[in-house]
Amino acid sequence: MCDVEGTVLGLLEEIVQTDEVRRNPSLPLFDSGLLDSIGIVRLLAGVSQQCGVDVPLTDFDAAAWDTPQHIVENVRSRL
Repeated sequence: MCDVEGTVLGLLEEIVQTDEVRRNPSLPLFDSGLLDSIGIVRLLAGVSQQCGVDVPLTDFDAAAWDTPQHIVENVRSRL
């Protein structure tokens, strides 16, 4: 079983290069400029590889994946 929260936060921390994603689960990733389309592709690939959760880009909704907390919730809901 995948540790979704640990995996997602670890991937985000690596992608955005700050541990703020762990300290602030409500951090607005897109509005702050921390996460972009390339980062999303890396995140989705990492989630697929580490948790076995595939999220097609056609299903990706930036408004639903805008904070670390929302990303964790979305990945959990797909397990």
